[in-house]
Amino acid sequence: MGIKIYGPDEFTALKPPANLYLVNPIVPLGGIVFIYGKSGVGKSPLSWALANAVSMGQSFLSMSVLEKSPVLYVDVDTRWWMIQDRWKQAGFQPSFDIAVGDAFDCLAASWEYSETKQKFKERQKEKGYKLVIISTLAKIHSFSFSDPNAPALVYSRWQEVFGEECALVFIHHDKKTSTSEAEGADALYNTRRESFSGNQQWLDHCQVALHLVRHGSDYQFTLEHVKDQGSKKVEPLNLLLGNNGVDITLDVEPTEKEDWLV
Repeated sequence: MGIKIYGPDEFTALKPPANLYLVNPIVPLGGIVFIYGKSGVGKSPLSWALANAVSMGQSFLSMSVLEKSPVLYVDVDTRWWMIQDRWKQAGFQPSFDIAVGDAFDCLAASWEYSETKQKFKERQKEKGYKLVIISTLAKIHSFSFSDPNAPALVYSRWQEVFGEECALVFIHHDKKTSTSEAEGADALYNTRRESFSGNQQWLDHCQVALHLVRHGSDYQFTLEHVKDQGSKKVEPLNLLLGNNGVDITLDVEPTEKEDWLV
């Protein structure tokens, strides 16, 4: 929208939009969300549940969804037949669009005229997605994750394709040596912002950052609201992954060992 200059009285009189979140308070309308965690902590089931909730206009882990909206889930990290088989085995029925295929480089000079970009733009013009989830960040660009210029470039390339009214959720991995599962609340608090793989700019350039960590059994996880540029924030959510490996719900009765996470 460019720059607008206001006098002090004009600025004070401005009224914010009636709705600021597509999913309140973790997915801002047109915002960038960064979800990260170790391999096997439930990032995929969490993102599938989020996609279904928004595409059906239903609440997500007790958080309200603004309205039923078109969603695109982009997965260039897992072979499509493996995703399909996992959903079939679990009885999971997606209500969102899915884009699958080979990894690509949105920062390459050839990206501007690439078939992949054109397909995304055509589909966005047709469907008007309000939420796009990308899995995973490592498979959509070739820059080093330690490069401080990469985050702003990657985020802007995707905003250019899907527009400023579409929220973008990027899925990423923790460092292999992450201490995010260290014992005690202090250890987790001190490492949660530094545990992901890459430069801190990946967090600095997003509006919301969510960290997913395992606690207790292989089916128990905690979702931490690490960053929010707005004033809203949620306490850590204890989650439970169903036996089918897909369904994810609130864990309303965490074990005593994990009470500090609540």
